[in-house]
Amino acid sequence: MPAMAWRKLLLVPVIGLLTACSDSVSQVAADAEVVDASVQLRARSGEMVYQHVCMACHATGVNEAPKFGDRTDWAELIEEGYGILVYESIKGEGMMPPRGGDISVTDMEMANAVAYMANAAGADWVAPGSEEEVQSMLKQAEIELSLHHGED
Repeated sequence: MPAMAWRKLLLVPVIGLLTACSDSVSQVAADAEVVDASVQLRARSGEMVYQHVCMACHATGVNEAPKFGDRTDWAELIEEGYGILVYESIKGEGMMPPRGGDISVTDMEMANAVAYMANAAGADWVAPGSEEEVQSMLKQAEIELSLHHGED
């Protein structure tokens, strides 16, 4: 068999393999987008984060933590606003460590937990539906805090 014929015979399976790989890469990319979207949907609820992370301090008020459901403890914090409270809970505030001491808690989950706790004390906050909403809220809070600190 001539050398050119061998090359064609070898080239056909290689092209087929590359096409299959290309399709697989496209499918992996599509699957990654689906996984990313489902991760957002699977963010722990505010109640779950409260029970696993926040309750240690907020159930009893240890370290000056506002007690869960106590309208007086939470009134001033609720007045500060949802975004600022989420921002401060992520960064840490007073004796509270960043993310309540659990670095695995996402920004979305912190927003869920803050809404859950504040709502139990009289707020009517709706947790963000996407990570983009959380990031927008955090950017706005950072601006508000920097303006406020500039006034001091």
